Parts: sequence; structure tokens; C-alpha cells
Amino acid sequence: MPLRPGSPAPRFRLELLGGGEVDLADWLRGGPVLLAFFKTTCPTCMLAFPFLERIHKQAKGLRLLAISQDGAPATTRFHDEFGITMVTAIDPADKGYAVSNSYGITHVPSLFLVSTSGAIEWFSTGFSKPELEELGRLAGSEVFTARDRVPVWKPG
Repeated sequence: MPLRPGSPAPRFRLELLGGGEVDLADWLRGGPVLLAFFKTTCPTCMLAFPFLERIHKQAKGLRLLAISQDGAPATTRFHDEFGITMVTAIDPADKGYAVSNSYGITHVPSLFLVSTSGAIEWFSTGFSKPELEELGRLAGSEVFTARDRVPVWKPG
């Protein structure tokens, strides 16, 4: 079962797509962080991530960190296909998806908003238009336009 708001966010260090590492504790020093867990073959992730990219580009005071459950080649293809520019870490299969498991991920996409205190403030799984609109408000971002034709909800 995924961690819920009020739970402490497990700390981690992961390799970044393209090189380097990310440490959640370091990132939290710069403000709240949205963790966005995904798989490159997940149709619901394909639907959600372009809208998360909009939040990433417009967010005020919130940083997004995508966490892929696939290797670098597949993740790079996903980024290219869907126009993703947000920082992305790899939660490797050969390490048993340690970070995903520490957050209790059962479905993707799974989104966790982590406050600077290290607590989970907000959680969503699958594609929920109302929840993404709420996240957009929290980030000071407009997620959807009048031209977007999206379902209200799609399970992950």
C-alpha cells in the first residue's frame, strides 16, 4: 500500500538519467519536491506525463523529480517521445526497485508531494484530472487548457 499524507518520505539517493546522482534530502533544501514514479510502457503514464511536464515548466517553488522504473535507454525514448525535460532518476530493477518499494508503489504513475520537513503532503495514483488540477494550484501552474480532451480519471 502506498505511503499516505502525513507519512515520512523515505530518503534515497539514485542515479540520474544522463549521469550524476540525486539525493532527496539535498533536493528538499531547495523547497518541496514532487516525486513522479512511472514506467515507460504504462499507457496512463503516457497520458499523465505531458501534463506533469506543464507543471514542471510553470511551477513556482516546487520541483519535480521523475523516477523511472525502466533503464536509461527506454527512459530516454520516453522523454523524447513525450517531450519530457524534468530531471529523472532511475530506480533500477537489479536493485529490486528499492525506492519504489520503500514508497509502497503498487501502480504507476504514483505522485508524492514531499514537504521540506520530509513529510508526504499529497498523494495521487493513476490519472485524475481533479487531482492534477489541485496539484497545479499548489504549484502555481495551469495544467489543462480548453483544448485538452482528457478523461476525468484513468487507473494506473
